Amino acid sequence: MEDLDSLIESEDGHFIVDSNSGRALLIVYPPGKKGKAVRLTDVLARLDLFGVHGFKEAILEAIVEDADGMPHDVGLFPEPEAVDAKIEIEVSGDGMEATAIVEPPLHSGGWISEALLSRALADARVVHGVRQEWREQLLTPLVDAKTLVRYPIARGLPGIQSTEDTIKYEVDPHPRTVPREGRERVDFRKLNVIPSCEADRLLASVIPGVPGKPGVTVRGEIIPLFPLHEIRFVPGKNTRVENDGLKVYSTRAGQVRVHESSDLLSTHVRVDIEDVLRLASVDFASGHIDFPGTVIIAGTISDGFEVKAAGDVIVEKSVGNVHIHAGGDILLSEGILGRGDASLIAGGQIISRFVQSATLYAGSSITIADAVLHSKLVSGLDISIEAGKGELIGGEAICAGVFRANRIGSRLETPTRIVLGLDPETLAKLRALDQEILVKTRTLERITGHLRMMDEAKARKKPADPETEKKLILVKEKHTVLLASLEKQRRKLQDHIEPNPHSSLSTLEAHPGTEVYFGVGILPFRVVGRASHGLRLTLDGRKIHAGKIS
Repeated sequence: MEDLDSLIESEDGHFIVDSNSGRALLIVYPPGKKGKAVRLTDVLARLDLFGVHGFKEAILEAIVEDADGMPHDVGLFPEPEAVDAKIEIEVSGDGMEATAIVEPPLHSGGWISEALLSRALADARVVHGVRQEWREQLLTPLVDAKTLVRYPIARGLPGIQSTEDTIKYEVDPHPRTVPREGRERVDFRKLNVIPSCEADRLLASVIPGVPGKPGVTVRGEIIPLFPLHEIRFVPGKNTRVENDGLKVYSTRAGQVRVHESSDLLSTHVRVDIEDVLRLASVDFASGHIDFPGTVIIAGTISDGFEVKAAGDVIVEKSVGNVHIHAGGDILLSEGILGRGDASLIAGGQIISRFVQSATLYAGSSITIADAVLHSKLVSGLDISIEAGKGELIGGEAICAGVFRANRIGSRLETPTRIVLGLDPETLAKLRALDQEILVKTRTLERITGHLRMMDEAKARKKPADPETEKKLILVKEKHTVLLASLEKQRRKLQDHIEPNPHSSLSTLEAHPGTEVYFGVGILPFRVVGRASHGLRLTLDGRKIHAGKIS
């Protein structure tokens, strides 16, 4: 209450100049005990601004001195002259749409005429796509319009885009994405399939695209088509290119690897036939492995050893505290018992039966068959843990797209964190603004509470100070406007840090201790109390929507 009383006492006086039937009305409000009173010079300046005349300065001085908050007739308030409507044509940045912006007439002024519209179109150089029905709508006077009115007036003719070149592969370059069963599950019996070919075989062909047609803007400008994006094969390792880059053949047997590089006008596809290194195991006999092709290990990798490959790494037995780095995919037929220090880094996808106490980074997706325990998974696309037990217990899983698992967490409420399509560091940008909003909100709540108590006192027929109530209402209005402005700033900031709207989570069972984050400014989803079954989480605007798996 002391802060509130101080706020009221410090309020400055203010005044209003209004008009009624050609007469000027002056209302002067008194200040608080510590506020500043209205000055006569300010009143005179306002009357001069409005063109008020016929007043007596001595009478004004008395009204300012009394400051009784009542309207006083002080002179003549001249009626403004009639102003006709104005029009401006706005053309979109791409030139495909033109919008007429009409400033309504004032004080019985005239509406837009056919001649005025034609002149505005000419000034904006709009010569194409003007629609007659839009023109008639604009020329129909709008009664009681007070603010700017926008009308569509013209639309350009969009072009027909070219059909781009495509590639027809005779040998599937990505066979591990094919063996799927049921709800997008990998068939782990087919993990060791690698894309291979025989010598002198056609690997792929380019199917040429079809050119499109240019468009026209509302200013009659021709929209040129982008040159047809061309795809051509370039010579690679153990391959030959024929028919002006439209066909590529192998020159020896081996693993097929495809590499693409693009610029604005073309995509160059290089197909290499890689050597395949086959090892019984990796240990002190072999040392660390660094191979320019694909590495297939029939046994295991001993603790502390590293395997690096420009292609894929395929291991047919379980591994422990090891480090595997592949330019392509990493496939573990069994799994990894990392003991907290193991790491797998793949430019493509990672597929394993189980993961325990390890860190996995995949440029593409991560697919685990049985279980993930106390590990960190980071995927540039999706994470799937759905075959066998399909459990994620403890640790953290981060992916830009879709997360799927049979179970998340455990009955012991093991902390398990899942992050979908966001950058948590941007959260700090909102803290300062949120703090300011909190302070203003608390002040507004105190004022609103005091006004409520005054209303309750009046309802009990207890006397209330009308001046105090009037000042409280004014202060409340000021803080309401300020708070709305701060909230608008906050929304604008959030608009630049939107999470991926296509991210989602699906699980058959999620236990307490599970936390799911979608983006900045969005409250996380936490499983508390008891397990959730058949849970599907998606984004619904700025909220996480919890639904059921269909």
